[in-house]
Amino acid sequence: MANSNANVAKVMKEFGVHKIIVLQSFGTGDSWANMPCTLRLLMSKSNMIYSYDDHNAAEKEVRDSGITFVFVRPPRLVESDVTKVKEWPNDGKGVGLMSSASRIGVARFLVEAALDTKWDNTAPVITS
Repeated sequence: MANSNANVAKVMKEFGVHKIIVLQSFGTGDSWANMPCTLRLLMSKSNMIYSYDDHNAAEKEVRDSGITFVFVRPPRLVESDVTKVKEWPNDGKGVGLMSSASRIGVARFLVEAALDTKWDNTAPVITS
């Protein structure tokens, strides 16, 4: 794996990539422990766990690469005109079972995270 991480960092640096923004999901990384237990049970006992495994593996690759990152972790995505998002800590403590984030709000946050340094090397959970 270390060789893979070195390759990721090498390729990103070779192409001048100095920052990566990754759309993940609430429940990835540190936020797993604060996802409501009903959802953790559902995710861990279904095929959905494979997507979390992939998110966690990708997060490790990016963190180990040394590239500046922002991992954005919304819960359930919904269609809505709401553009404002609420930011939660990296561990998502306090996010409720039925929390959601509008697709447009998430998209705007991703762009802002790319343009601003405020969230560099963090993994905020966001909701609408």
